[in-house]
Amino acid sequence: CVVDTMEEAFPTVLEIIRNCPVDNYLDNIQDQAGRVFRELPNFKVVIKRPNSKHIPEYYEEEKAHLETYYQSVFGDEDGFFQKHLREKGQYEAVLRHIGHLITKDGVQYATRRAILVVPHIIDNPEDLTPLGLVSVYIAPRMLENDVILDFTFTWRTVEAMVGFPYSLYGSVKYAEKILKSVYSTCSISQ
Repeated sequence: CVVDTMEEAFPTVLEIIRNCPVDNYLDNIQDQAGRVFRELPNFKVVIKRPNSKHIPEYYEEEKAHLETYYQSVFGDEDGFFQKHLREKGQYEAVLRHIGHLITKDGVQYATRRAILVVPHIIDNPEDLTPLGLVSVYIAPRMLENDVILDFTFTWRTVEAMVGFPYSLYGSVKYAEKILKSVYSTCSISQ
């Protein structure tokens, strides 16, 4: 699914989920609570102009809830995902890696190493509880005289009506936070 903004992403994804033809076995998936749902495995949403200001008008009243969610998972240093992404210095190492590529006369080569991984910690072998976010991949690319950072957020399946808006908003806001850190690391003005 390719859209210009988050504003377009919300209704487009819902429309795809409601109307996409899928095999019957994908229509009859049950979760642990016995609820039946439709799953689109490996569904990808590409947003060409991501900006946290581009939320749909009908989500304006939810903006405070979206922002609270973002702060609790990414914004605060002890946020739910943020603390895992900072474990063992991976966040700082990825920023240094990207900064080195950019400040060394622009991006000289494509990197597949700028990736933040949320560890899947298994305390009880019979109780798999991976977190919702799996990874954040940052791909620096040269476009003429500009450096572009493409972000890919890999999430476990989220419920489209409720979870998708929060995951999408959190992802875009976190990408903006990383961009600010890259600007700071590279002494680039925004």
